[in-house]
Amino acid sequence: MSLGYLEIRLGFICRGDGSAGAQNIPWELIRSTATWEVAMTRSQIKRFQQRLEARRAELQRRLWSRRPTLAIEMRGDPLEQARALSERDLAVRTIHAEAASLRQVEAALRHIREGTFGQCVSCDREIPLKRLQAVPWSPYCVICQEKAEQAGGPAAGEPWEEPLALAS
Repeated sequence: MSLGYLEIRLGFICRGDGSAGAQNIPWELIRSTATWEVAMTRSQIKRFQQRLEARRAELQRRLWSRRPTLAIEMRGDPLEQARALSERDLAVRTIHAEAASLRQVEAALRHIREGTFGQCVSCDREIPLKRLQAVPWSPYCVICQEKAEQAGGPAAGEPWEEPLALAS
């Protein structure tokens, strides 16, 4: 049985041999659901894993080195105390952002181990290879990332945990 031919005509994909049973499928439907990239090779996944492991080590080193900045000495005049509190607040925010990045990197490494790396955690579509090359720890495809940012969710930088929980 022949599948016939594919032809793009006036915004439709036409499949068939021209007979009455030919199918016209709207191009937008196909474009929005199609996966245009082939699955990643093992060597590509291995390179992503190496990049993610290097990023994890860097973030862990940074987090460890920032711990001393959380200590507050309440000595000196009120201006010096205010400066120290401001510096501690900045350190807590920095640690919080780096800890969130570390959680994303560790989640991406877990997805590699589970064989689901490169799949959007929201819609299960493939994350484009170019996006993964730019941000290998990205959990979302571009469409779901935009939706999450518009909704103000974790993809928009909302904390998963309270910042002070990281400081204790």
